[in-house]
Amino acid sequence: PGTSDIITLDGRTEPSSVVVTVPAGATVRGSVVDADGKPAASARVRVQVKSEGMRWSQPRQVYSDDDGRFEMKNLPAKVIEVAALHERGSSEAQEVELSPKTPAEVTIELTHTGVIAGIVVDDAGEPIEGAQVSAWPSFGRRGGRRNRRLMGRTQELTDAGGRFVLRGLADGTYGLRATPPGAPGRGRLWFRESKEAEVGDENVRLVLPADGSVTGKVAFANGDAPDAFTVGFGFGSPTPFTTRDGSFTLGDLPPRGYSFVIRGIGFDDKRVGEVQIEAGKTKDLGTITVTRGRRLAGRVVDAGGSPVQGALIRAGRNIWGDGSSSNAQFGPPWAR
Repeated sequence: PGTSDIITLDGRTEPSSVVVTVPAGATVRGSVVDADGKPAASARVRVQVKSEGMRWSQPRQVYSDDDGRFEMKNLPAKVIEVAALHERGSSEAQEVELSPKTPAEVTIELTHTGVIAGIVVDDAGEPIEGAQVSAWPSFGRRGGRRNRRLMGRTQELTDAGGRFVLRGLADGTYGLRATPPGAPGRGRLWFRESKEAEVGDENVRLVLPADGSVTGKVAFANGDAPDAFTVGFGFGSPTPFTTRDGSFTLGDLPPRGYSFVIRGIGFDDKRVGEVQIEAGKTKDLGTITVTRGRRLAGRVVDAGGSPVQGALIRAGRNIWGDGSSSNAQFGPPWAR
């Protein structure tokens, strides 16, 4: 990525030129070896630019060849973090300073070979095939969120007997969660019960109850239904509905308590809290009455007072932008 100098717009004259300078790319290459020093073929090598605070870069990845060799080009000439994952283990993250003139050479050793194994069953104790088991290290373990972002999730699918094996773990405590086959969205994973396990535990039993669902209707006080609305919970994306009578059904809900938010054009947000979803059952919320919102109208003009066609209007309790627009895409959910 490249950037220009700061450009100031005064609304009257156009800048004479905008120059975006793209720096030369850098290269990192090397080998992935196991704990015995043998080459690790098809190891997943992940790289991200080192950063502080919450501004993380997006990791990139390549796979090692049959000799354990890898190469990644066109990286920023900055300090990066590089790590590798393989079925025989995973590595610590290494910091490497890149230069556009000389490729950096690194050797990545798969030092972490810890295992957690177990079984996923339903409420009746029957094994579940195809369930996804994910593990996160405890928040107090060295490495923090940045390394977890670099390494990605540790996950595995259960076999026909409901068994799973998570490999390449560093010593410590992990939180395990299981999701049923075909479950939508990563966001709902966090609504499922977590069970702690230590590296070396090989008889972990995860009970995965059947999901429940919620149903209901959305209507104004006179009984009319909104043309469109969404039903959401937590920080995941809400589900849109456009039914004639305002009815909705939201499934694949892990059993637990929820607070739902109904949103749509033309009415105020409606929150329905303290809803308890039971395993394998549907909770009927009945008719949810929403209040029509007040109307805000106006006119958009330019600096000379002439009408502006096609302008985008945003309104909210808070407007979040990036300095050049009021795009609220990256603002908190309550500001959108």
